[in-house]
Amino acid sequence: MNALASSLGDDAIVQHGDVRDPDALSVLFDAVDDRWGRLDTLVNIVGGTFRSPFVDTKPKGWDALVRTNLSHVLHACSLAVPRMREGGRGGSIVNLTTIEAHRAAPGFAVYSAAKAAVEQFARTLAVEVAPDRIR
Repeated sequence: MNALASSLGDDAIVQHGDVRDPDALSVLFDAVDDRWGRLDTLVNIVGGTFRSPFVDTKPKGWDALVRTNLSHVLHACSLAVPRMREGGRGGSIVNLTTIEAHRAAPGFAVYSAAKAAVEQFARTLAVEVAPDRIR
């Protein structure tokens, strides 16, 4: 982590944590508040999966996939939007997904569903926060 921080310089915050942990996300956003006092951009890029036919999966696995691929996006956006509004300059939220959000991918049913949900959430959120110049 120190090598990453050194390579990025003084204009970055490098913080180790699990994005699926709401407390870790809150600590990161608090660090942004302390450092810059506003938030202009959020990029949600975290994700992951495992291959398994849906009928062989269990609720614990579904929960893990939803937490890894959707829930953190909801939480990060819930922390970002108020900060972007308070900054008065609008902002940008970028949610990266995967081709599996658009096509059938046997063995990845829940992952695909979570990524498709991220895309629809992004569309709906964009309409909701457009009056605040958040895109």
